[in-house]
Amino acid sequence: MVCSLFPRYFPRHDSHAELVCEALRAGKHVFVEKPLALTPEEFAAIREAYVGRNASALMVGFNRRFSPHARRMKALLGSVAEPKCFVMTVNAGAIPPEHWTQDREAGGGRLVGEACHFIDLLRYLTGSAITFTQVAAMGAAPDVRVRVRDDKASIALGFADGSIGTIHYFANGHKAFPKERLEVFCGGRILQLDNFRKLSGWGWPGFSSMRLWRQDKGQQACVEAFVAAIGAGHSGAELLDMIDTGDVRYRDETRVWIAKRFAERDDNLLCVAVVLETALVVKTVMHHFSWEPGL
Repeated sequence: MVCSLFPRYFPRHDSHAELVCEALRAGKHVFVEKPLALTPEEFAAIREAYVGRNASALMVGFNRRFSPHARRMKALLGSVAEPKCFVMTVNAGAIPPEHWTQDREAGGGRLVGEACHFIDLLRYLTGSAITFTQVAAMGAAPDVRVRVRDDKASIALGFADGSIGTIHYFANGHKAFPKERLEVFCGGRILQLDNFRKLSGWGWPGFSSMRLWRQDKGQQACVEAFVAAIGAGHSGAELLDMIDTGDVRYRDETRVWIAKRFAERDDNLLCVAVVLETALVVKTVMHHFSWEPGL
């Protein structure tokens, strides 16, 4: 595991890539905190270290996609076969300009260090590749000194399925306002996720709201998925790709079956994902699987 939560004891962002490469070359499974890398060169080095070592699992801790609310949103959105519009608002809170996360060399800046969470969340909910990106950061005003501006920015995304998304990442708000809010518009319906505590829906047959007793951003379920991938002998990339893009069949409100055939394998991966309020339980594998009629 590569962690940067406590830089006095654990590595900062600028050391993630090097440690990941060393671990992969040693044949280790790697769970790394975001960001995976700070530069294209670091990413290329990781890719080179990973290719040909598919026995090793490599997973980045993008936990938002594993939250119970995100799973519910994924299921609901899957029933609408048309592009979606996403608006993600992040009340990030101010961090001093001299903090290491604001340093481009040590931390990569807050868009690289944290906003990547929300890019991954939208990528997961669309189940489609990102085809367009654009970033607009807050500019400088005359006679006003703003030392850090890339923590006040809007990110525009376009997806292969026609969906669009905007991520507003602002560090100049008030702490009393919820930190993370996501709104989705599609097919005459709306979903609103309020700080990973409450999900509200308008226009969805049989669904109006989902509320948890406590906030759950999916940290535990994220790690459990990584452990499940290792235990099943499959790479984290295969497991996440299957969950993202596999064929989904719903057994009931909390249980789904997901299957996907990989061209380079002689079997299927079958994922039974039981979505609970506090965890996502994943089980694999079934060989030469095919759907039964009526399932």
